[in-house]
Amino acid sequence: MEDLEAMNNTLTIKERMTNDELQEARKELVQQDIMNLNSRTSIGIKRMGEIDQKAFQIACNQQYPECVDLKVVELCSKWQEEIQNSQWQPYKIVTVADMAEV
Repeated sequence: MEDLEAMNNTLTIKERMTNDELQEARKELVQQDIMNLNSRTSIGIKRMGEIDQKAFQIACNQQYPECVDLKVVELCSKWQEEIQNSQWQPYKIVTVADMAEV
């Protein structure tokens, strides 16, 4: 039993050390990616709750060809505010005969 506990402790320590190394490597890669925003990098940063402007750019190119950049900024700002609002609900819930439908 003591041998199993010793092995478990050793494995736990090894896991923590490996996890720390991975976290440090990740931080370095993120820093490199931030510093080299104009160069091509294989690691990108995706942040939860942020709008992807590329999708808006594509949609606005099709619908508003005359003032694309202005419209992209306007729409991204609007949607970013909506996403950050915790009270905002993107789906309408309708109750019909005591059953909720989305």
